[in-house]
Amino acid sequence: MPNVWVKPPSLAPFIIPAEIDRQKAILDAERRLNSLGWQIVTNYDLSGNKYPACLCVDVTWDRVMLAAAQVGVALPRDKASDFGRLWYSRIEPKRTWLNLPWVYRGQGAAGAMAYIGLGSLVDVAGIWAGKLQPGAVMQAWNVADDYYRVRDGDAVGGDPDKNYGHSFIFLNYVHSATTITGMRIADNGFRGDWPFITRGEFALWFGANHNSGVPLTDLIY
Repeated sequence: MPNVWVKPPSLAPFIIPAEIDRQKAILDAERRLNSLGWQIVTNYDLSGNKYPACLCVDVTWDRVMLAAAQVGVALPRDKASDFGRLWYSRIEPKRTWLNLPWVYRGQGAAGAMAYIGLGSLVDVAGIWAGKLQPGAVMQAWNVADDYYRVRDGDAVGGDPDKNYGHSFIFLNYVHSATTITGMRIADNGFRGDWPFITRGEFALWFGANHNSGVPLTDLIY
């Protein structure tokens, strides 16, 4: 008898649902690990007032504090605490400021969250390599020297149109094909009402991902 090729039965009905379930499990685990960050982003998406008329650092504080209360993450609420001092980069009195670890000074909310162990710092290389997670807290400086001045307890330069820092929330990356070209942010409207911002918008960038969620103990790759 001639050999007759018979198409084997498709495994797609078995493979595809399993892969979909796996991807859903990964996404669910990532959301639980970053529950605070996802709550911040969800609140922003649902907000009717995305650009409050107040200081950027206050907007970031309020957004993080609201989300933390919603997901049960305990954060210091006293702005006069070391946590608040780092968040707001309050350099006076200078001796008190310099008693805080230098690695967190001048990094705003990112440094404050890392200082209390509820944030993982992401440097500029990691930021633009795609390491930020939704809801990460950010601090940027328009002039690099101003960061070093604040870190060392000195005031920034005197031109408010040039010498400034900016506090904001990372929402998501913007891509062109597979290349990161920018990011969408949540702030007080200073840059958040732009479609996205690029790396060249600021001289120095600091970020911190939230690490207060559920560990990935049940995730198997």
